[in-house]
Amino acid sequence: SPEYYIAYFQLIELYIFSEQLEQAVERLDYLLEINPKGAYVNFLKAKVNFKQDDFVNALLYSEVSMQAGLATTEALFIAGVSAYKIDKIETARQYLMRISNNISPAHIANKILAEVNIKLGYTEAALEQVERLQLSEKNRASLLSAAAIKQFQSGNFSKSIEYMGEANQYDPGNAVNLLREGFMKLSANDQSGLDNLS
Repeated sequence: SPEYYIAYFQLIELYIFSEQLEQAVERLDYLLEINPKGAYVNFLKAKVNFKQDDFVNALLYSEVSMQAGLATTEALFIAGVSAYKIDKIETARQYLMRISNNISPAHIANKILAEVNIKLGYTEAALEQVERLQLSEKNRASLLSAAAIKQFQSGNFSKSIEYMGEANQYDPGNAVNLLREGFMKLSANDQSGLDNLS
């Protein structure tokens, strides 16, 4: 009966909430045998895997859950962060982009999305996010530094110097970033780079 399954799901949710994950897994596996494509059972299984740092399966089960129609913010979050953790960066971006506007700008998912955007070369999008992220100055500097390196690798020297300069304004005592800025300027034939190196 439907009431039985509702009660069963509530019991599983209680196990997950109280971190009794083995108990939850035992019952979820039983339900998955009965209904392997069920949206909610796959979502709960993804949630448990995510809590266990099993990101390969968390991504797998959250995707099955979403294909079955349960594309909630939480399911997308689990899929996006799991994809990020197992280096499926493009997949991570697809899922995190879908929830970016539903969550606070300072939410961890948006911080990961900014990092993903930088890794994939969507630098402008990443830097727009950095403005909204309420990051500490050090974190802001490290994201800008990563963006600068990405631009440098792509041969966009003027952009890389611009981002590195901004990074150094947020974290002026960071010797590594000051050196990077100097080398970037020299690579772009800007002799003022020597000042950074002295």
